[in-house]
Amino acid sequence: ISFEIRSAVRFSFIFFIVFLLILFFMLLTIHVLAKLGYPPEFFFDIYTMMALLVVASTLFGTITAFILMRKSMAKVNEIRKIINKIANGEFDEMIENDELDALYFDMIDDFNKMITELQSNTLMKKDFISNFSHEFKTPIVSIKGYAELLYETPNLDIETRNTYLKIIIEEARRLAKLSNETMLLSKLDSTEIIDH
Repeated sequence: ISFEIRSAVRFSFIFFIVFLLILFFMLLTIHVLAKLGYPPEFFFDIYTMMALLVVASTLFGTITAFILMRKSMAKVNEIRKIINKIANGEFDEMIENDELDALYFDMIDDFNKMITELQSNTLMKKDFISNFSHEFKTPIVSIKGYAELLYETPNLDIETRNTYLKIIIEEARRLAKLSNETMLLSKLDSTEIIDH
């Protein structure tokens, strides 16, 4: 059963309880008036008027509740659609915030702030990946270049050879450090927080 139907049933039940309470007090009033000696025609007029009032107020209340609930459910459905988009990694849509919609105003405002933060995080992640690719590529190119020099020129003097080897070792360390940092970031990024 959808939330909309459950809410309608709940509102109808509340109005039915109110109807029963009014009916009870109406019968109690008629009983008291009968004890006080009022004629039966007087009771019939009161009974008819109160019954019509109860039916009219119940119908009015049910219709009003249904209209308000439909408006509220439209906003809830809009929020639900955007939450599904966010769950799929789409952070490009905000929820329009009507100042008239006081029930959801603060929640929508906070929700839109969350979307802005997610957009910012996505942009930072793209920048990180771009910078990381550059940082990762630089040591590889350096190692490759110096290794090729060592391979292609076997008669290098020992001092130049050691300088090239030292650069290769430093770049390899730099590459290992980047690799470790990437694995740590990957581990932190894949960690799920489950709240029961």
